[in-house]
This record gives sequence, structure tokens and C-alpha cells, in this order.
Amino acid sequence: MPKAIFIRNPKCATISIRSLIQRNKQYDIRIDELEYHQRAHQWKESIKDYNDHFVFTVCRNPYDSLLSGCLFIRRR
Repeated sequence: MPKAIFIRNPKCATISIRSLIQRNKQYDIRIDELEYHQRAHQWKESIKDYNDHFVFTVCRNPYDSLLSGCLFIRRR
């Protein structure tokens, strides 16, 4: 079974991606279950065979993120 690690980014569809991963049983995908988002170097230190995993993340378009933040502040 292929191994993968999903490194989460705040405000980047983390919950949606996590639920999709948990429904898919074809891959052994590790997701950090901590309250905060674990960084890549923390994964590297905690998993012995880190280099044998496919490591991926999702990045949000910086413009969309900025616009979302501005609209959020404006609504307050």
C-alpha cells in the first residue's frame, strides 16, 4: 500500500481534504491529529521512514487569501 503524508496548511480546505483522505482506504495516508498544524521538519523528526512517503500539501492562492482576510475584517 502506498504511503503518504498530508501536511496541513491553515485555511486551505484542511477539513474537506482530511475527510476525503479518511474515506479513501487505498492508501496509507498519515494526517497530523494535533490541535496545531505540524510542520514538515516535525514530521521528518517523528517518522523513521519519512523519505519513503509521498509528502503533499495544499496551498491557497495568496490573492484569494488576502481578499478573504480583508472581507472578514470589513464585516466586523
